[in-house]
Order: sequence, then structure tokens, then C-alpha cells
Amino acid sequence: MRPVLALALALFGASGCGSSDASSSTSGGGPENCSFTGALSGGVTGSIAANGCSTGTSASFAISHVEFVGSTSLGVAFSLKTALKGGETGPIPLTKMEVVQREGENQPQLRWSSDTCTLALDSNVSAPTSVFRNRFELAGHGSCAAPLAPVAPNTKPAVTISPFEFKAFVNP
Repeated sequence: MRPVLALALALFGASGCGSSDASSSTSGGGPENCSFTGALSGGVTGSIAANGCSTGTSASFAISHVEFVGSTSLGVAFSLKTALKGGETGPIPLTKMEVVQREGENQPQLRWSSDTCTLALDSNVSAPTSVFRNRFELAGHGSCAAPLAPVAPNTKPAVTISPFEFKAFVNP
């Protein structure tokens, strides 16, 4: 596997976009199904022009933008207190939300984390693929009551995220 692709998969687990890896979906994980609208400021500024989603379990998912040329990435990851059930909507308790950034090849992965973020699902629809047979597409919104703090060894300033909307998927 190319080092850049390995980096992208290492950032967010099983990718939902364009990989031939058996743990990855070859469709349905691209920008039409993955998005994050929150503006970032502080230690990271700008927004995430999502080009992929990933899921490790039904209790976690991530939305990211990875530049395969230059090995840069920026994304958000959500860790849920309990696994999602198909069709479940409404408030979803989080254990943490993270911003994850890699500024280039051979650069350390930088993380910011908070347990003050909230998430609500507006939609949770069955959308199986040949690889993700129990896949559910998610859409919702959220906010963070406090900035996300840098996680050691990251020494950059905290990251503030504006209220956001998102699209992603899980595979329970």
C-alpha cells in the first residue's frame, strides 16, 4: 500500500471512499455522502472540504479531507457513548469530538479534543453496499460548548468550531 494511502487510512480507520481494500467501500463515501459545515478557528483555521468518511464501529465515525499529493489531512472524529441503532435519531451522547490534522508527509498527527460537544441526528437511513452490508447514512447537526483542547504533544492553540451540520455513515 502506498505510504500516503496508509496515512489516510491510519487517520480514520476503514475509509468510505475510493479504495480497493476489503475493509473499504468503493462507493457512497464521497462528498455527496460526507460533509462537515463547521468553521474552525484558533489552532486550525478554515473549513473541511470533505472528500471521505470512515467508520471503525457503530460507535465512531469521521469526516475528512485528505490530499494524497503532499500527505496533508484535516478531519473531525466523533466517539459516541453507545453504538447507534439503525433508524435512531435525536440527541446522541458523545464521549468526545476530535479535530485531527496532518500538515504533510513525515509530520506528526495533531489532535484537539473536547467532551463538551453535542450531536443530534436528523436522519439515519439504511444504505447498504457490497462491502458495508449494514451501512446507515447519517445527517445531523451539533455544536461545542467550549474550544477543543490540544492533545499532547500538540502545542498549538485550542480550536473553536462553529455550530455545524454533517453527513457521514456507520456500519453497525
